[in-house]
Amino acid sequence: MATRKQKMKVGVFLATCFIIVAAAVTYLSGLYEDQGKHYWIEFEESVLGLFEGGQVEYLGVPVGKVSDISVMAKSMMRGQFTIEETDDPPNTGEEPDHRFRFTNSDDKDYQISSFSSDAVFSGFPFSADPTLTLQIGQRYEATVANSGSHPLQILSQGADAKSDVVLLSQGGVVGALEEDPEIAWKDDGARYEGKIAFTVTQRLVDAMNGRGHQPGYRCSVHVFLARVELSIAPDKVALHEGVRAKIVVSSLATGTNAISLSGGDPQAPPLPVDSQIFSTPSTITAISTQIEAVVDSLANISSLISSGLEGMEEGELAQIAQNVNLLLEDGRKFIESGGALVDEASQTVSGVREDAKGLMEEFTLLSADLSALANNANKMVNSVSRKLDALDLDAMESSLTRTLDNIAEVSESLNDALSLFEALSANTLHEADNMEHAMRRVLDEVGEVFEALGAFIKQLKDDPSSMLRGPGTIKEPRP
Repeated sequence: MATRKQKMKVGVFLATCFIIVAAAVTYLSGLYEDQGKHYWIEFEESVLGLFEGGQVEYLGVPVGKVSDISVMAKSMMRGQFTIEETDDPPNTGEEPDHRFRFTNSDDKDYQISSFSSDAVFSGFPFSADPTLTLQIGQRYEATVANSGSHPLQILSQGADAKSDVVLLSQGGVVGALEEDPEIAWKDDGARYEGKIAFTVTQRLVDAMNGRGHQPGYRCSVHVFLARVELSIAPDKVALHEGVRAKIVVSSLATGTNAISLSGGDPQAPPLPVDSQIFSTPSTITAISTQIEAVVDSLANISSLISSGLEGMEEGELAQIAQNVNLLLEDGRKFIESGGALVDEASQTVSGVREDAKGLMEEFTLLSADLSALANNANKMVNSVSRKLDALDLDAMESSLTRTLDNIAEVSESLNDALSLFEALSANTLHEADNMEHAMRRVLDEVGEVFEALGAFIKQLKDDPSSMLRGPGTIKEPRP
């Protein structure tokens, strides 16, 4: 049986061991304690695959770890309304009294690109998240350039996104007052250049001002953000202002992601500790956005093709091509006439002073411009004839644009050439009059050709599907 003295020795030994273990743990935890510099990032995309303790790399070199991940309410695209009373009678129809259009800047803010009057906004175009004026009883139409990515919401705006009350909403979210017949909410549902319309009623204004809130608007997508905090080892990398972060795939097998840092100006000041590192979209998000845009474009093209094929009869496309060829033939005749006129002018005013020489150079350039016009128009016809199945609308639009540009350039050259006639000296007035008469006759001919071609181009620009349906009649040149 152990004596009291032995028990004391055992107790002292155990206490000593406990103290040693505690000291060792404290020492080791001090060594293990995070000695890195802390920064934070806000992501508007999903951070699925990131985890606390996950890797942070700079140009592929591990330099730190993810220390914390959380969700925060922060609306990036957010603005306010001011409300005014008016003596005008309330608008009970669907035609808006005022219009404005929003575009966006890097998913950070709305920008007002156009507005119908100072009654809506009196500042400068493209102001960020502007404060707009709404008048009670007036109806407003808002166009949002990227409405699929940045749908607009009309709010009772609180101190932050969590306390906002959505009253009217573009897109899939349903606002609290969208069924009010006096507000007469309209949303065309378009993903690009989407339009909404609403009437500012007293009930809407009261709802905006309820709960101590104020009238405002926001983007419904960029409301909640993921906040990721990082710990960076100072002996691995020194971060400078301008550094950017994005999410990259760490392992396809496990589905984990990492934070990749890049950039930063070495000549710029060091990035302060506990400051924000701005993010850029991940490759996956960028590809998804591009695919979404392509799918939407294909859907629009498909709709255009379908509407164009409706009611199409055999031979209509060939008739369009034939009419354009007639226009081209008139253009070729004009080119030949212009060439003959150049030859005649060269013989008639041989020896005239430098002004006449300049005239010849203008006509030479004119012939080249007309040839380019014929070639572009011919390419347009070939595009129409060959692309019945694929309907290469981009090529058609490009051809139309080049043709219109050539028409403007040729017209300007003709005016310049005609002006040179008036600069000829008095001793050549008789010959110049003859040439001017011939020139004006040719100008009348080319005017008719351009008028007919312009009518055809306008028809296609106003309604591309008429290329297949052929409802309009192309204006023929006057005899």
